[in-house]
Amino acid sequence: VLWKMESKTEFSEWSIEDPELRNIFLTFRARPHLRPMELSETLGDSDVSYFEVRVRGGASVGIEVDGESSVLFESYAHIGWLSTSYGYHSDDGRFHWSDNNNAWGGEQNAEYGEPWETFHNRGDDCVIGCGFHHDTYEMFFTKNGKFQGMVDHSLVRARYRAAFALHKHGDRAEINFGSKPFLFDIEEYCYKMEDDDL
Repeated sequence: VLWKMESKTEFSEWSIEDPELRNIFLTFRARPHLRPMELSETLGDSDVSYFEVRVRGGASVGIEVDGESSVLFESYAHIGWLSTSYGYHSDDGRFHWSDNNNAWGGEQNAEYGEPWETFHNRGDDCVIGCGFHHDTYEMFFTKNGKFQGMVDHSLVRARYRAAFALHKHGDRAEINFGSKPFLFDIEEYCYKMEDDDL
């Protein structure tokens, strides 16, 4: 599923409610590609994109190469399983990646953080943030406003777009590109990155 953002700070909500989609993954990818935040551009060296996804249920959150498509990946795969994509998964807390050479199922993955799948009957949500450095092709994730560390993997040099996948019927997600306050203090992060470069 592709959606076109009307602005850089669009806020959107998605869910799997159709019973016919009960047993499939559903992938959402943004148009257009990720752009550096205005704050990071102002600072000069910290060309960072950042977005957050509030999830209820199971999901994967990350990025995918813009303009690349795969029939299998078109709507029914988790981020990091196919195409050129990189994602943080709720069920195992691992970082999954595909450099466009994967067989089905995301065989390439590594330890990263804690599992973060939530349960519908408890009504709890988890907010996963994803940051991407356009200058160094590094990425990081946040969980409920806390920095989870840089990903230890070299990303393919390309142009990326935001992506997430919901796992099962009833799962919900809200994506925020900045129209609402972020849980993670991305401004402090950008200032710190600038200070580290001095």
